[in-house]
Amino acid sequence: MRRSILVRLAFGLALACTAGRAAAADDSDKWYVAPMFSGVATGNDRHVADSTTFGLVIGKNVSENWAVELGYSNGTFRGVAPYDNLNLNTINLDFLWHFYRDSRIHPYLVFGVLEAVEGRASTGREQREMVEGGIGLLTRLYASADHSSLWQLRTEAKGRWSVDLTTSSNHGSPADFVGGVGLQYNWGAPAPVAAPIREETAPAPPPPAAPLPPKDSDGDGVPDDIDECPNTPPGVKVDAKGCPLDSDHDGVPDYLDKCPGTPLGIKVDANGCEIEEIVLKGVNFDFDSAKLSASTESVLDDVVTLLKLRPGSPAILGGHTDSRGKAAYNHALSQRRANAVRDYLVAKGIPAASLTAKGYGDTRPLASNKTDEGRAQNRRVTLEFTRLATR
Repeated sequence: MRRSILVRLAFGLALACTAGRAAAADDSDKWYVAPMFSGVATGNDRHVADSTTFGLVIGKNVSENWAVELGYSNGTFRGVAPYDNLNLNTINLDFLWHFYRDSRIHPYLVFGVLEAVEGRASTGREQREMVEGGIGLLTRLYASADHSSLWQLRTEAKGRWSVDLTTSSNHGSPADFVGGVGLQYNWGAPAPVAAPIREETAPAPPPPAAPLPPKDSDGDGVPDDIDECPNTPPGVKVDAKGCPLDSDHDGVPDYLDKCPGTPLGIKVDANGCEIEEIVLKGVNFDFDSAKLSASTESVLDDVVTLLKLRPGSPAILGGHTDSRGKAAYNHALSQRRANAVRDYLVAKGIPAASLTAKGYGDTRPLASNKTDEGRAQNRRVTLEFTRLATR
């Protein structure tokens, strides 16, 4: 007869129970015992009807997740003709892996080995080795005040399969399916008592922090939320809106104005200085042409003399037309006429870099375009430049 594994199962359980302690949940690090009532479906190889068994499990929770246990069960199964009844005894060594042990209801996996001792009046006693695995649930029913003992409802479903290397014609390779329920009692050391919480007088709250001054990113004394001119250069005087002062209201801030005190309404350049505009009377062109007439050259010679008295002064030659004709055409014609005057002046020795020709078309009339006299005034060439002298 093969050597019984009962001694091996018991020895394995004893070794597992010497594992290190790791108490956390109520049932961690506790011994337990559980009477179990199970229904067993034995399959076809044993030639018996399904029946029930009664068993007992004793085990030890060896860590927060692991438990090891030794179990025993017994049951009698009615034989299916021509087979007689079967008496089935099992001894098993199982390992359990617990999940969420702190929960009132927590699942576990179970797997292990068992020895089945089968007896029939007709064939005598036989042994077989099997492996088993399954799932279960533990439901906490009651825990003592110090958590030294605990009652749980245990339900599980397992399958077990023969791993015999030798079989007889009557032995077979059965596969059993077991569903069981039981009441599990756990006992062990009480749970550690939590240290009392010391009551301490709360410190007085700190005084409220002084409100932060309004943000003034450019440092001009006007908060950002009302500053209409952010990023003012350091040291520039500003008004209540945070904009640089413009004392003469010419549109050029005082800190950039090189000609302060400009009278109201006077046209100024970027430096705040008055822009002079001279209408070049006598500068005429042939009809619908940018060719200078012969009488125009004497007028332009006087302009050359004037510009040479202001060396380096940037000047703009503006071409203007009346409103007759299309605007686009008038603009192009005025640009050609301004270019013609510039070319004449450059040819007479005025530096080209100081002269800019710009056509305005009919956008800057001096008089009404409804009369011949008004239209004549609007057809003109102008000279604009910035006075060099600072007032």
